[in-house]
Amino acid sequence: NVFKDSSWGAGNLREVMQAGVELLGNQTGRFEEILSLARRSLEITGNKGSILYGDARFLDRLFSMFLDAIRSGIAESFHIKDTASIAAVRRDAKIEKATASLLTEVPLIFGGTEALETLSRLCSPFPSLMEIIAEAEKIKDVVYDFSLVRELSYYTGPVIEVYIAGSRERILTGGVYDNLFEKFSNKKSPACGFAVNLTVLSEMQKG
Repeated sequence: NVFKDSSWGAGNLREVMQAGVELLGNQTGRFEEILSLARRSLEITGNKGSILYGDARFLDRLFSMFLDAIRSGIAESFHIKDTASIAAVRRDAKIEKATASLLTEVPLIFGGTEALETLSRLCSPFPSLMEIIAEAEKIKDVVYDFSLVRELSYYTGPVIEVYIAGSRERILTGGVYDNLFEKFSNKKSPACGFAVNLTVLSEMQKG
């Protein structure tokens, strides 16, 4: 082994070994290619996983309707679907009813095409959100979940997470992150990719 791992609750740092794929440049269909490679990666490992699909732009546009102070406190609540905290923020900020329903209902809408239909009805008064939903309709065989993103400054477009039976951890995570490459290289380049959690795979094979 070239990595160390400690059990949950041990209080020690965990080192996770990963393998990743990254595409640089503004290629046509780049996210679809990444998604295809992610599916292939699962096939190679012999695992069937549930692919969750979201989009950082959806939450960015949704949260832009509110004050920055509200946005910073509500992003994590969205990701873990903490509707009680969301409702408290909504009440304290005295948000108008039309947008308040978005805050409390969006985190609970996830699933197949029926989830997109429900989300479309809820977001129909907001063209900028409907634009993202229309793009998502082209992505098939995924679980749509637009509360997926917790780090809005990292991802800038569609995102995916994959879970497999027997593990509560993400086996694969990735998406579009067009601003990240510049932070490390001082050069602008659109980018997208994913990482596979080899630590989890190794542990499951041992079991």
